Amino acid sequence: MPLRLSQSVRLLNSALENVKNREQKNDIDRIYAALYEVNNSIRMKVQELTRPELEDIIRALDARIPLAPEQLATLRICIIGDAENYVRQEKDYATWHNELKELSGVIATSDLETASLDQLARVQGHIMDALNLIPSIQKYLEARDRIARFEQSSADIDPVKAELLIKLIENRLKTIRN
Repeated sequence: MPLRLSQSVRLLNSALENVKNREQKNDIDRIYAALYEVNNSIRMKVQELTRPELEDIIRALDARIPLAPEQLATLRICIIGDAENYVRQEKDYATWHNELKELSGVIATSDLETASLDQLARVQGHIMDALNLIPSIQKYLEARDRIARFEQSSADIDPVKAELLIKLIENRLKTIRN
């Protein structure tokens, strides 16, 4: 069961305090776990705050009544609010993309068959750097794709889309009931 929001924030603050004077993998792992918990707690809080509106949206979709603009705004926040804010706030995507292209070019043009041990190790360093960039790029593109899919599916809600939205909302509401 997710921690309450205040508990998860205290856990994060504690983890951040521990990393101030040292930078060890275990400390970063604790920060990651704490951030994950804070995010879970926020998601639960959003669902808790929007429960009445989400239940109204389910009734409207079930009755095939078009959603009002404020209902679409509530759906938007619940389904893609995190993705929209991430894409809006992320300033490094172009840098990551350019760095990956540059690294890929260096790797591709390396003569690995005749390279010395030092050159091979340098290429491995470039590969390691590229491999570390890829998850960040993927997360950004996934967020962008989620936004596009929501835009497309919410533009014209037919009966099939309505049923899918009802199931999605009901599943989200179940997580706060338990």
